[in-house]
Amino acid sequence: MRKTDNCITLPVPIEKAKNLEEVRSYKEKISSKTKEQILEEKKRGSKEEPVLPIVSFQDCLEAFTEPEEIYGFYSPAIKKTTVAIKTTRIGTFPKYLVFKPHLFAKGDSWIPVKLEVEIEVPEDININWLRGTGKKDNEELLPDPNDESIDPQLIESIVNMGFGKIPAENALHATKGDVPAAIEWIMSHFGDPKINIPRKKESKGPTISPNNVQDLMSMGFTEDRATYALQKTDNNVERAIEWLFSHQDEQIPSNLSEEGSSKSKIDDGNGEYKLVAFINHIGSSTHSGHYICHIKKEGKWVKYNDEKVEESRNPPIQFGYLYFFERKD
Repeated sequence: MRKTDNCITLPVPIEKAKNLEEVRSYKEKISSKTKEQILEEKKRGSKEEPVLPIVSFQDCLEAFTEPEEIYGFYSPAIKKTTVAIKTTRIGTFPKYLVFKPHLFAKGDSWIPVKLEVEIEVPEDININWLRGTGKKDNEELLPDPNDESIDPQLIESIVNMGFGKIPAENALHATKGDVPAAIEWIMSHFGDPKINIPRKKESKGPTISPNNVQDLMSMGFTEDRATYALQKTDNNVERAIEWLFSHQDEQIPSNLSEEGSSKSKIDDGNGEYKLVAFINHIGSSTHSGHYICHIKKEGKWVKYNDEKVEESRNPPIQFGYLYFFERKD
């Protein structure tokens, strides 16, 4: 499966934090305090600085590429469900690449909560090791599950028995390529005039309104994700928005834009990038909070906080919500 996107969501492996022991000690210390001690500390203004897990950006990238087991995967090759192994790589390195750490998870009450974590993000990265190599010589592609074509040899075998080509095709489609069953199907439909009508391909889904796609794109979603969400929700914008927010990590088919922008040439280059901007999210919920942007200009970090713009001498890169990298050309 291929996915056209320049924003990559990265898992944050808290279990690989380099200061796990310190974090554990801090949590034990906090949990042992009484309500009276906590209230007293608030009155004195002597609240202890929290100890947050520190995860490296490299560990996030490696977690992104780790093999993942997919249970209940239907294989068109063996025609039954099985366990598949999925690995993810990058096919091309665009001019700009955005990384989004997956900082929100479902809490105990099934409400999305924000992970309190620091991510060590370098300002220069080399991700050439993430480039995908495509199909290997010892690998075989799965048959297309949407491919409804019938083996020409099966059609010919029925035609050689004296039946027409169109009835043979219709019979084989109706019996999923089973020749004996197809012959019985022809005999049982011999008097039906529809047997000689070429089979029409079924529609793959509702017609998607370009205006609805544009509405979703104006909210920050890519054209492919907006189109796919509308296909999933019968072209209903409200339901599509809900689907997009509840399926943020779901991969989408790569052939959605075959007649659109995906046919345009995809930029590619070396996998060496420099950090040029990042956005911080202040708040604990996906539905509220405040965003602050940092952009590097002339070698200095500049902070954009609503209408206030100033130089940032100690930019909080470790607390980024989105990281924008520019390819080094």
